[in-house]
Amino acid sequence: MQQATAASVFWTAYVTIQYPSPTDNQTVWRSCECGVYGVNSPLRDATGRVALPLQDPLACEPDTSFPNDSSEQWVALIERGNCTFAKKVQKAAQQGASAVLIYNLAGTGNETSPMYLEGMWGFAPSSKGLSQLS
Repeated sequence: MQQATAASVFWTAYVTIQYPSPTDNQTVWRSCECGVYGVNSPLRDATGRVALPLQDPLACEPDTSFPNDSSEQWVALIERGNCTFAKKVQKAAQQGASAVLIYNLAGTGNETSPMYLEGMWGFAPSSKGLSQLS
């Protein structure tokens, strides 16, 4: 009888956002260690304007598109569910995303778990970081 062991290693991601306050002329900053990098993802920083998919928040439909201004970097913010993480990342990367943040479905809690990117060894949008945000 042989005993097999396996290790699961994942890296946490620090997420920082800034936005104009809706009540005054101040910029609001929020930062947390609230995500994890996808398995096989490069561990790099990524910055840019956040963009949501225009038609489908899950980014699973064939015609999924993002608002795109190619003159600046942008980060795709995609809801978890309905298709593989790899499909979501590929859709955003094909349209020029510098990174992808995938957030949990509403009502599913704030659990963070590893994000597996099947068939995507060495792939990352524009050679930038890639993470899951809870």
